[in-house]
Amino acid sequence: MKYTFFLKIAVLLLFLGQNAHSNTYSSYSGRNFYVSFMQNEIHLNKDPLVLRIFLTSLYPANYQVIMPGETFTGSLKANEIKEIEVPATLEARNSEVPEKLAIQIKSDIPITVYCFSSKLTTSDSYSAIPVSRWGKKYIVASYPNDQYVAPERENLDSLTKFVPRSSQFLIIAAYDGTVVSFAPKANTRGGKLANQNYQVTLNQGDVYLVQSYPFPKGFGDLTGTIITGNKPFGLLAGHVRTAIPQNAPYPFDSKDHLVEMLPPTYAWGKNYISAPFDVNSKGDLFRIVALEPETIVEMKKFDGSISYLQINSAGGFYEIRNLSTPIIWNSNKPIQIVQYMQHTGEFGDSKEYDPSMVVLPPVEQFVNEILFLTPRNFRVEDQFKEHRVALVFENSALATLSLDGQKITDMWDVSIENIPNTNYSWTSIRLREGRHKLSSTTGKFSGILYAYGFHDSYAMSLGNSLIDPTNPDTIPSTINISENCGIIYGSVTDLHNAADLGLDYAYVVPELTNNYSWNISEISDTAFFATFVASPIDVFRDGRFTIDFYDKASNRTRYTFNYIGTKIDNIESLSFPNTALKGKDCRNFDITNNSNKIIELRSIDVVGDGRISWNTSQPLPYKLSPKEKISVQVCFTPNGDSTSLSAELRLNFDCDYTKIVNIDGRVFAPQFELIGYDFGKVRLGNEALGFIKITNTGNTNILIENINGFAPFADFQLQNIEFPISLLPREERQYWVVFSPSGRYYYDFDITATNSFGLSATAQIMGEGIAPDINNIIVDFGRKRVGTKNTAAALLKNSGNDATSLTLLSLDGNLDDGNFATLQNLDGLLLGINEEKHLDFSFEPTETINYSTSAIFQCDWELHSPINIEIKGVGTLPEITTYNNRFDTTFVAHDLDSTLLVFETKGNEELAVFDVNIIGGDINAFEIEDLPRHNHKIQPNEKVYFPTKFKPRRAGEHILFLEIVSDALPNYGVKRDTITISGYALPNDTLNYSMKVELQNLEACKYYSGDLVIQNLGNVNINVQSISINKTNQDLLIDFATDISTLLPFSIRPDSALSIPIISYAERNQSGKVEFEMLFNDTLSQILEVEISPITYQIELVEANNLHVVPGDTVKLHIHGRFPNGIDAKIAPTISLSVSRFMLSLLKNNTDFVLKGANTDLHLIAQIEQSKDRINLILGVDSLLIVEPLDFYFTLEFLGLLHTDDSTSIRLNLNADNCFDPLLDFIPLKIINVCNFPLRPIKLITNLPYLSVTPNPIINELVVELYLVDNDEVTLNITDLQGKTMILEESRNFDKGKYILKYDTSQLANGVYNLIVLSKQMKENIIFIKTK
Repeated sequence: MKYTFFLKIAVLLLFLGQNAHSNTYSSYSGRNFYVSFMQNEIHLNKDPLVLRIFLTSLYPANYQVIMPGETFTGSLKANEIKEIEVPATLEARNSEVPEKLAIQIKSDIPITVYCFSSKLTTSDSYSAIPVSRWGKKYIVASYPNDQYVAPERENLDSLTKFVPRSSQFLIIAAYDGTVVSFAPKANTRGGKLANQNYQVTLNQGDVYLVQSYPFPKGFGDLTGTIITGNKPFGLLAGHVRTAIPQNAPYPFDSKDHLVEMLPPTYAWGKNYISAPFDVNSKGDLFRIVALEPETIVEMKKFDGSISYLQINSAGGFYEIRNLSTPIIWNSNKPIQIVQYMQHTGEFGDSKEYDPSMVVLPPVEQFVNEILFLTPRNFRVEDQFKEHRVALVFENSALATLSLDGQKITDMWDVSIENIPNTNYSWTSIRLREGRHKLSSTTGKFSGILYAYGFHDSYAMSLGNSLIDPTNPDTIPSTINISENCGIIYGSVTDLHNAADLGLDYAYVVPELTNNYSWNISEISDTAFFATFVASPIDVFRDGRFTIDFYDKASNRTRYTFNYIGTKIDNIESLSFPNTALKGKDCRNFDITNNSNKIIELRSIDVVGDGRISWNTSQPLPYKLSPKEKISVQVCFTPNGDSTSLSAELRLNFDCDYTKIVNIDGRVFAPQFELIGYDFGKVRLGNEALGFIKITNTGNTNILIENINGFAPFADFQLQNIEFPISLLPREERQYWVVFSPSGRYYYDFDITATNSFGLSATAQIMGEGIAPDINNIIVDFGRKRVGTKNTAAALLKNSGNDATSLTLLSLDGNLDDGNFATLQNLDGLLLGINEEKHLDFSFEPTETINYSTSAIFQCDWELHSPINIEIKGVGTLPEITTYNNRFDTTFVAHDLDSTLLVFETKGNEELAVFDVNIIGGDINAFEIEDLPRHNHKIQPNEKVYFPTKFKPRRAGEHILFLEIVSDALPNYGVKRDTITISGYALPNDTLNYSMKVELQNLEACKYYSGDLVIQNLGNVNINVQSISINKTNQDLLIDFATDISTLLPFSIRPDSALSIPIISYAERNQSGKVEFEMLFNDTLSQILEVEISPITYQIELVEANNLHVVPGDTVKLHIHGRFPNGIDAKIAPTISLSVSRFMLSLLKNNTDFVLKGANTDLHLIAQIEQSKDRINLILGVDSLLIVEPLDFYFTLEFLGLLHTDDSTSIRLNLNADNCFDPLLDFIPLKIINVCNFPLRPIKLITNLPYLSVTPNPIINELVVELYLVDNDEVTLNITDLQGKTMILEESRNFDKGKYILKYDTSQLANGVYNLIVLSKQMKENIIFIKTK
């Protein structure tokens, strides 16, 4: 397109029919839309971007536009176009990033929405599909990537020339939690791989742009991408900017932005008829997209020739070029057909058009009526050479097919062609600019609207019902109505079977509706049910209400109601000017029904005065036919009431309609009113002042002659009154009365006044003398045990006839336990008449004393005496004191008697002794007479004695334990006192002893200390004369640690022991018996025999490497051993190995011998000697002291030799004198890499160099794994698809082996790159993808 244009108007696709079953309207109209804008041209093009939304409607509509950051409302007149400017920042440019860029448009009735995106020479627009017609599955229609490559385009810089323009689509979400899945047909700009499944979750207002990776021209086509969702969503598809076809030479490779809002797959059809654009000699390009595999498409040309196209996969497509006549397309499965306006690319091709694309409507989706307008840019003169509409229609539609009210068969410049072998015809009609209307009442039609001009064009579908052709919804909605008094209550349902699509919208027809207001419930995009209420505005005028309900399949249901207004005639007022006080006056009037309907008079009410009565000529309720009358008689009877008459007579008709007749009048009456007084409650001792009132309520002067009734009641005194009292009409007098109550009495008596006309009036005098009466309280808890919790309740009551409040005057005493708080809480207490206050008091004595608390209160009636509340009680507790007793020393079997003081009582309460128990000790050594048991009661200050006998039958201490169980604790707790009765008996002489050796387990070559222990278990001394040691093995070392002769002789007292230190030492295999002999008490002897056997630990081989020897190679043998424990003796280890000298030849005659422990790190140089097959290590020191567990290490280095055997073992031997068991072990040896004996071995190369990239795709870091089998010089480079190179390594030297190399690639743009390695060993190229 050569120029930028602003789309001022757009196609309007609205249903205008009147019949629910015959007309179908385009589903591009709706009440809720979400729209967005895909990228138009690359950002290197600096021309300003213009984004516009256009709204139009067949009827007046109110709309709301919700943009990110801005919301506004507006209204549309019928057939008006509203243009809305959209900020350029809302264009979606970021591939595969959810963004809040969607724009929502809502309206109260269906409107049509168009979107327009334009830059210089690149523009396109699309018809928005309302949310209610969205689906859950789409298949993308687009075109491959494109770029400028012709050198003739000197006006474009190199970047603009070569940067590819991408194929693209955009997903729009209207609901939170919309989960969309797709597998792109080409690699994407965001790094997604072709034919791999991806998923994204979007929320309301999100858009998700997907662009193909910027491959060169001809690659990156996203056509056929299948997109599904868990909720309905919208889809835009098209191209950033492309030529069609892409191989045309300059200047016929003109490019344009492409965009269409695709229909969901449920609306695809199987039958299509295409009409040509007819802008060049070769025709148009078509793409047929399949929904299911094995789709076969029949293409029938105008000349009758038939071709068959087979599409083998879902999302697959077939491209056909150069079709210049109408084509009939039939398929066995649903398909989508996209028609492209293409250049021929040949000499003579016109510059008067540009690429465009349009999605064809299937025959199954044809409609009956379309309102549309031709778009153009009014800033560009002669922008379009022609606007045309290509129509395909049923032959039955031709009879009534009209354009702007004129039948197309009457147009001189219209040629109609029948499409052979079908019931369809087609034509192409040239249009003037502006608004147009196509309609047919006898058949359906559709087509495309398009135009062309200098480097400019557009194309869009005229109409599409967007219903499921395989299961059409043909049943209109059902309306249920209830009507009452012209108020209509309606509900509509569109849920008859599975084919029903739901409600679309409701429309109150303005030209068929008057004098009505209405309210319709919101109809959402998924609604199947709605309600409405309509009411007359003026119930007296006739009215009409007409409403249409449309479902999503264009079925219409209409309801019309005609309302007849209510018209009633009657008088507006009645007057009774002068009615006697005791008389009656009546008036009559008629009520006439002047409506054209029956009206029911249901009742008549009088409001404002009960002296009015009425009667009718017919009993009520009564139905009046049109023009019928009913008579009403109204009567006024004062009944002694002289007040003026003012009332309403309410005539109540059906439908809650009421008419009012105003009534007024006057009464002649010489009457008056006497009003008494209620003094209420007055406290005794106080006075109250009130008054009586006399009012002349009549309409003439009167004299009050006297007032009687006060005399019997001396507490009431009428003040300052003189008779007679003269009163004018409405005049009022007041006279004071004093009330001084003398007791708690209630007064209620009448007083009477008489006037000069002999009339009297009576009034009531009331009053009550009141005063409170509060009782005193005494609470006596009596004697209560210390520690117990005692409660008592009391009742404080106001027995008077007046409420009062209490004031605490004083509070004193020692009985608290919460009582102080209880009494203090009474301060300010309000007690009503006969109200009681329940009081809970506590007594918890802690001492054996008298307790008392007193509180004095005063009530707010000053004549009341003080109120006293007293609480008292005594705390009690028994006490017990116990005594231990001891007998004098005696001899065994010599008994002693005594009377023992065991306990005494104190306190102020008798003691309960529950039991006296013997709980332990020498029970048989003591005898107690008359031991008291079981609940003895003992008064305070008494002493208790037990007669007791001590009868020892053995020597030593004797003790008896007694437990005295009593209640001598607070709260009647059980007290347990323990006492002892003891004595000592001298024994007869006894001799008893023991002898033992305390010595740890012996370890070889370690010194140990122990003891010989002699214990005296008798009651006489042990006198030791000598102790000796005898050994069966003289190599054992065991002896006394000190000179025993210096101790002898010695004595060991009864119940004591003597320990004599000894030492021991033994080496490996040294064991035997040792005897300890003791001579004591002159003639006695004791021998103790002990077995000695030391523990010996073996030297350990911790680790030795198995030898795999290649003949001719050097091999090392590493030995790691351990001395498992420390010893106290020096050792001289000997180390030797045995191995065939024809398999291993020793290369070195010395090695490091290392000893390591927790506190040891010793390094020795060991000399190595080989004699034939034996190798000896000589450590070079005379001896070693192993003081702790030590690890030892040494290494031998050999040359591997070829031998007749390929395996053997090395014999290792290590001996450490008599302190450790020697080490003897075998180390495996194997000759390897020898093919056959006696041939020489051959070295095999089994590995090869390699290069890899992980992971792939990468994000911001490239990880390269490189393996070299030899030392090498390596160069690593990265190149993009345009050949730009980034050097990672240049001629870097690497040793053989494996490397993990990491490089920062955050500066690289998303895309496809090559990793190239060059070296002597390899030349490798790996493709990888950079993404975010």
